[in-house]
Amino acid sequence: MKLCNNKKVESGAKTVPAHRMEVFWRGISNTDLYETNEEVQNLIDWVCLPEQIKTNNNTIRSLTGEYEKIEPACREGVRAQLERMKELCKERNGLYEKQNDLKEQKQKIEKSLER
Repeated sequence: MKLCNNKKVESGAKTVPAHRMEVFWRGISNTDLYETNEEVQNLIDWVCLPEQIKTNNNTIRSLTGEYEKIEPACREGVRAQLERMKELCKERNGLYEKQNDLKEQKQKIEKSLER
């Protein structure tokens, strides 16, 4: 399992460098804690979710920017660009749905951690 895309992970006020998360993950993966302990799994996922959300937001911005560049030519009737616009919209909408699922998952984890 790849953890947090091997990037720095922000959690609250702290930033955890990727190499430290990698060392931590290697230690956890040598045990069955992640699979068997829901609280450990929730904590690890909670640390990783903000990075996934940030990555998705960046992709959404990029797709929206590309869409906005293509839109004027599409209005002139360029069919290939119109098809690309449709693909971009479909991909962006899929990411919006994934984003909402990730946020919901994060909220559930936060509620379970409050207990």
